[in-house]
Amino acid sequence: MPEEADINLSKIDVSRRQLDHALKLFFFNGDPIVIHVLTSNAHEVLHSLGKKTGIKSFIKDDIYEMVKPEKKDHFLKVINAPRNFFKHSNNDGEKTILFSEDKNHHLLWDACQLYIKLTKETTDIIQTYINWFWADNPELLLRKEDIEKYKNFPYNPKNRPEFYQQVMEVLSQKYTL
Repeated sequence: MPEEADINLSKIDVSRRQLDHALKLFFFNGDPIVIHVLTSNAHEVLHSLGKKTGIKSFIKDDIYEMVKPEKKDHFLKVINAPRNFFKHSNNDGEKTILFSEDKNHHLLWDACQLYIKLTKETTDIIQTYINWFWADNPELLLRKEDIEKYKNFPYNPKNRPEFYQQVMEVLSQKYTL
């Protein structure tokens, strides 16, 4: 019989907790390295689970259909460089890495998409992040109606804590109707 302090967790549970905390840190301007480590860990597990069920990661799988075959290894190395640097220290203890917080944005988006595809559900904080991502990057969208929606989104993605508060408030109203 498990003790009171024991928690029975699935891989999805752990990934969701890591992703939730990474998103909270992101919205409140937390340490981008911690955000990256938490997101990378969640993404790795979600990607592995997805591969077993035919669910693809955009940045780990689908993007390869767009990258030249001779550039795939380089692309993967660039994508994985921060995660590997933060996680491993073989013979490179004196090396440094130039890290930009922007590297977190697409990884967070992809981890959120994997979570939704695997669980067939979402959370308010995941929905808030997806809205933030598109509001901050409307130029990535194809459909005109999506571009207009996010160009005219009522909340400012440049102020992440305020964006979080406003969108979470709107999402919480769906439970009080």
